[in-house]
Amino acid sequence: EKINNIYLRNGDGWQGKHYGKYIYDAHGVNQVEKVISILRDDVYSKSAMVMLHDGGLNKSPCVILLNFSVREEVLNMTVVFKSSDVVKKFVPDMLAINKIYKSIAQELGFARGLVYGYILSAQLYIDDSSIVKDMLCDEEVTDDFDNDLIIENWDSEATHWEKSLQTPTHYVNFENGYSRY
Repeated sequence: EKINNIYLRNGDGWQGKHYGKYIYDAHGVNQVEKVISILRDDVYSKSAMVMLHDGGLNKSPCVILLNFSVREEVLNMTVVFKSSDVVKKFVPDMLAINKIYKSIAQELGFARGLVYGYILSAQLYIDDSSIVKDMLCDEEVTDDFDNDLIIENWDSEATHWEKSLQTPTHYVNFENGYSRY
């Protein structure tokens, strides 16, 4: 609840942090409403972002960007952290941010899709290192990524890549993306 209070529009913050002021009143702009407006005007916009940094300050919040994109009829979210305590703060931050994500998805009538999180400077304290070590050594976590299957899939796709490029509705032509580069 302490972390959640940081993100609330009218929350009183915690330990001097109050991200709600950046999110809901960035120089008079409610950025959540702006994201909704942007995506209503152009569902495939790449500009639906909430910036949590005020360029006039020397210090920025740990969470610096929330980016929203609609792909394949779902709303996806990318979160960029300047820094995060990966054991104590990352999950509570993501749970609080998820409430914003949910409200935007509901307002636009989209199901929620993928969530990406990037931490530019991950903090791990010595007291917490065993927690992360145990998690990373867990066989269930590390076996989810099968390189051989991925290579096999790409080899299969490569055999008909040229034909796919000629099909306007194929995903490689989504938003004219492939031909732009």
